[in-house]
Amino acid sequence: MSVGVISNALMQDLVHIVGSGNVVTGPRALDVYAQTDGRNADLIRVMPKTTEEVAAVVNVAREHGQKVYSVRGKIFPDGLEGKKGILIDAANLNEIKKIDSRNLMAHIGAGVTFEQLERELDKQDLCLLMPGSAESPYVVRSYLERDTLVGSVGFRQPNLSVFHAILPNGSKWMSGTLQLTEDGANFREDQGPQLSPIFGGSEDIYGIPTFGIVYVYPVKSERQIFAYGFKRLEDAVAFTYKVSRNEHCFEIAGGDNVWWSSIAGKSLDLANWTVLMSIEQHKALVDNQAAQVAALAKELGAKALAKDITAAMGQTLRRPWYLLDRAIKGRIEAVKYYTFAAKVPALFDAAEAPLKGMETGKGFIPVYFGSSFFCECDIHHTQAEAAKAREARLEAYAKVLDQRALIDRGNGRLAKMVFEKANPVTVSMVKNFKKILDPDNLLNPGQLMEGI
Repeated sequence: MSVGVISNALMQDLVHIVGSGNVVTGPRALDVYAQTDGRNADLIRVMPKTTEEVAAVVNVAREHGQKVYSVRGKIFPDGLEGKKGILIDAANLNEIKKIDSRNLMAHIGAGVTFEQLERELDKQDLCLLMPGSAESPYVVRSYLERDTLVGSVGFRQPNLSVFHAILPNGSKWMSGTLQLTEDGANFREDQGPQLSPIFGGSEDIYGIPTFGIVYVYPVKSERQIFAYGFKRLEDAVAFTYKVSRNEHCFEIAGGDNVWWSSIAGKSLDLANWTVLMSIEQHKALVDNQAAQVAALAKELGAKALAKDITAAMGQTLRRPWYLLDRAIKGRIEAVKYYTFAAKVPALFDAAEAPLKGMETGKGFIPVYFGSSFFCECDIHHTQAEAAKAREARLEAYAKVLDQRALIDRGNGRLAKMVFEKANPVTVSMVKNFKKILDPDNLLNPGQLMEGI
């Protein structure tokens, strides 16, 4: 059978499953990505509407000897360059099945965006935690990948309770308590195997997420926004740590002028380091916490920002901070890692060394009572500087890895750098688990690291 006949048969099968309008070929197949910068891949982009359609696409791909890739973010991944196969885009998996206001959970498809879900939650005086550095607009994807949350001071990750994924053999994997499904519960005495952490940061090499149940939160009766400027990074971090540790806020983040200007979408004239925060609760409690925060800020030599600037910055809260939206010069790369509060300044210095001569923005977000800090160094560059920025990003990652930063996600060359410092048993486990679940290396081959 000729290649053309195989291709036609494959296309017919895909169109039969999802409809002709949901199959995109040629250069337009990569329209879902930004920052392709001349890189190419020979992919057929397919947009299923249901979990069953995803399973059918995976089965068809296996029958036709095609590899299957999935859209995990809006920035073109290096590992996708030159690949051939089928690209599954979750855009049409956008059904909000149920908002359970009693149990504070939303049952949603993997293509539901933050903006879409927030509109529905607003109708019931509910909200969800927004990511501080998201590369995908989809709630399930962002939560599954453990994107840091601006409101994660008093909340543990993950905010994803249950998720479903299609495995390489076309079967449905159901994670979480009682193996909840869209239609009810498949009860097991031992609650079923808990492999959810394996999927987080796996770049979909084990399965493609299609559905999830995420936590939502009631809107409090009083909400106030505060912003304080600091001359020294050490003082800004100390302030953020203490406010988080004492649970005096709901959302909180700190950064330099470039970082905040890129998030706000306009040029700001701020202090060296600015911390933005919200306090939510009953009014008497908000006033009490605000007074304690103000006293701490004064003790550390901080100044409260003017009301108009605070209000302008406050408008950025309760919405996702997408990385791509912050590209001041049209392109952006980011160095993202976790460390302890005391090490934030030293690791910023380490990351900055390879980035000299480039415009950068630095920000930090405390996680779970300040037990750790998410740190980010954004590299703003033009398209002409794309290759240089990508290399500088990897050099910066190498520097913070030497300082024992935790990088919880990474693919391609970055994953290799991370796993080289990991226990060899861990790497062996990842590879063996991949072979067990996906012996034909069907799903997202090479997307986590070479060979798997």
